Amino acid sequence: MELSISIGLSGNHMYSTNSVIPSNTALGAPTITGITSGNGQLSVAFTAGTDGGGTISNYQFSTNDGSSWTTRSPSATTSPIVISGLTNGTSYTVRIRAVNEIGSGTQSASSTATPASSSTVSAPTDVYINTFYSMLGTLEWRNLSSMTGVGFDIEIKMSASSTYSRFFTNTLSSAGSTASALGSISVDLYDGPITNPDISSTYDVRIRSTKASGSIVSSWVEILNVVNYEGGG
Repeated sequence: MELSISIGLSGNHMYSTNSVIPSNTALGAPTITGITSGNGQLSVAFTAGTDGGGTISNYQFSTNDGSSWTTRSPSATTSPIVISGLTNGTSYTVRIRAVNEIGSGTQSASSTATPASSSTVSAPTDVYINTFYSMLGTLEWRNLSSMTGVGFDIEIKMSASSTYSRFFTNTLSSAGSTASALGSISVDLYDGPITNPDISSTYDVRIRSTKASGSIVSSWVEILNVVNYEGGG
């Protein structure tokens, strides 16, 4: 802070006035260290930026990449910032910035997250594959939890390999909207990620459930040593 002193003369009297002039520099950008999804909300963990010589009194946040800002209420300077009133399954691009007596500071880098009604999702059940010819088979499954907003990842590899390759990703359920609904997908060796597949080999296939645009996943369910019908099994 800077002190300004003015001295003047009025009639036969000398006078002086003192005033304090803020000398703060711009507030540094905070750093978002992580975002935790909740039911209709996001919990934004952060570390503060430089205070510019002043005192940080509050924070503002944006859920649309800085297009508009909301002031944290009640005022607080501690981490995390909990942003509520959001829509589950919708992706938000979050930025935050500090506030002091001068105004708002430099905004943070953006971070994207999606609220979800649950931080977990059930793994698929009743998983099996019907094999036939060069198309390895039709993978079918059920899911114990509500299928609304639930997607699936499917991966495949030769049994002799140690590394799976992604065959299919779907952010929404192809199996309907009820817990007993059946999902299915054709696993074609010649339309997948494996280069020059050997139909005489056995293959491993695995599937998992996903939620919140893939940010929440279940454990994998594997089917091992699938024999291709045309390969002779």
